[in-house]
Amino acid sequence: MENPGSSRRWIFSTVTLCLFGFFKEVRPSENFLTEYLIGPHQNLTLHEVNSAVYPVWTYSYLAFLVPVFLLTDLLKYKPVIILEGLAYICTWSLLLWAKGLLAMQMMQLAYGIATATEIAYYSYIYSVVDEEHFQVVTSLTRGCALVGRFVSGALGQLLISYRVLDFYSLNYVSMGCVSAALVLSILLPSSSRESPAEFNESGTSEPYITAAPIHTMEHRSTVLPAAESFDDNINQCIERPTPIATSSPTIPRSRFVRIWADLRECYSNRGLFKWSVWWAIATCGNFQVGNYIQNLWEEIEPSAGHVDVYNGAVDAIATLCGAIMAFLLILPRANWKILGEFLIGSVSLADGAVIIFMALTSSIWTAYVLFVIFRASYQMVITIATCQIAFYLRGTKTYAMVFGCNTFMALLLQTLITVIVVDQRGLAVSITTQFLVNGSYYLLMGSLFLVLASVHVFRLGCRRWWSLRRIPSYENI
Repeated sequence: MENPGSSRRWIFSTVTLCLFGFFKEVRPSENFLTEYLIGPHQNLTLHEVNSAVYPVWTYSYLAFLVPVFLLTDLLKYKPVIILEGLAYICTWSLLLWAKGLLAMQMMQLAYGIATATEIAYYSYIYSVVDEEHFQVVTSLTRGCALVGRFVSGALGQLLISYRVLDFYSLNYVSMGCVSAALVLSILLPSSSRESPAEFNESGTSEPYITAAPIHTMEHRSTVLPAAESFDDNINQCIERPTPIATSSPTIPRSRFVRIWADLRECYSNRGLFKWSVWWAIATCGNFQVGNYIQNLWEEIEPSAGHVDVYNGAVDAIATLCGAIMAFLLILPRANWKILGEFLIGSVSLADGAVIIFMALTSSIWTAYVLFVIFRASYQMVITIATCQIAFYLRGTKTYAMVFGCNTFMALLLQTLITVIVVDQRGLAVSITTQFLVNGSYYLLMGSLFLVLASVHVFRLGCRRWWSLRRIPSYENI
């Protein structure tokens, strides 16, 4: 029976974190950022915004993500969550009270810090709740953040459409909400679990490899012997923590060597590696689409010639659909170990087609609908991926390190695409061509995952594969 004090702690932690996630996402001015930057307050050109301002976020995110994911587990999450709130305040301070190209590049630098530290928000909760609550808290934390984005989009659209506020004044609403988020981050309970850098309990100078057993099963399931042929490391992802051998028993091994050893152990699990590969590739595509979608809409239908701009409403609908998908994922007990590759492949192919159609359409309403479909499908699969990776990592203290490493790989890919395709020092192709590149990227990923899924179905046999679809995957890890 669960300890009442422990129960109250995880409920308070979850509620506070969800409220933080909600308020930090209520940034209604963000959906009209391009319009604000090319408007009279900043007076930048669309080309400057596309090629000189927005790429700074990619480079900043990449640069700050490395120290963030290396230090978040060590710092036990809360300080990094507070830093996220401070970075958002810095971002909106620059938007409100600074002007010019350089100032807006600094704004994107601060925004890069804020988004880099976001991994603490998604990993903190696993350090304060038991694994039996993982599926629930994953859905709640991601769902509440999406509800915040929905409120952000809807609120911004209403305030703009009814002429209550202009693009500049909307930034004050964003500033108020991120300030509330900062207060909530300070109220979060500190994680009481040991960080990965802690020494062993004996007090000696020999540190343990922190990737503790993901789950040491007393028995193996007799239901899935055939499945082990393609996921044979599923029960042995990470061995028991053992002291790292050093040349001298009194000199501790480098922390970074231990971190590297931890990552190698984690990614040796085929299931975790599969979800992490999708995370990195799909998140890169999601960043590219999200970062430049306003520019595409501006290309399809310039806002200067129209009374109303519906960016906020579209983002609100997209995030509401994503939030609904995230909350509904509390319910199903699907075996994503069996169904995961088909899900990833199918959704990626569909997203690739959606992005290409979005780039080619001349109808702003078609582009809006396609964006909603893309965002909702991404949020559905990333929620599943986060939960599955957390299950593989249960018993370790490396949630932020693995989540951060996955995001880092996404940013490396995005940086490569940005430098070659987007940046003014590269090809600087049109926004339409950028989206055609992004769509082709998703089509290739989806095709590869569907080929892998087909191979696994062939090995198991269709009847057996289908019979295993409802077994909760974490019960067989």
